[in-house]
Amino acid sequence: MLPCRRIATASLARTVALLVGFTAGLPLGLTGCEQRAAPPAGASAQGGGRLVDGAVGFSIDIPEGFTTQTIQGVASKIIVGPSVDDFAVNINVVAEPFKGTVSQYVAAGHELVQQQMPDVKLSEARDFVIDAGLPAMHWTMRQTMGGKELVQEQFAVESPGKAFVITCTRVATDTTDWMPIFEKCVKSFRVE
Repeated sequence: MLPCRRIATASLARTVALLVGFTAGLPLGLTGCEQRAAPPAGASAQGGGRLVDGAVGFSIDIPEGFTTQTIQGVASKIIVGPSVDDFAVNINVVAEPFKGTVSQYVAAGHELVQQQMPDVKLSEARDFVIDAGLPAMHWTMRQTMGGKELVQEQFAVESPGKAFVITCTRVATDTTDWMPIFEKCVKSFRVE
């Protein structure tokens, strides 16, 4: 049997379901099994390019060695990296209507998570600077899904009438220092 790659997506978006790894009704799970030398079905080997999503309204750099993958039911492509312990490091972006500041958005989301999911660990949110100059914040969320402990670096970006959440997920057993790659990717985020 070929190794399987797991992709978890999570963000501070419309429902608690989005916060725990469901996007547009798509449950956390396997995206397919493939040989490590070949990209998964629905993926494009673009590493180092830029993902431009006109429908959702953003663009972001794709780290070297990563690909993009389309997942049925998810509005935007997922950026997928290497697998560790049958889990693919990944970056996803969601957007939702929101009128307010990024700090109001993050505070409301954190309150909701703490009420609905007391086992999830959240760090304090801190200001984060992106190249486009939009207000942004960063925090870390740790949770267990599908029997794996996940570490999710989350970044909320304020845009007029909208909030974007960029979630960078890795399995906790992955000791690679992904933060420089995640931060560089997120700093490149632009509203389109």
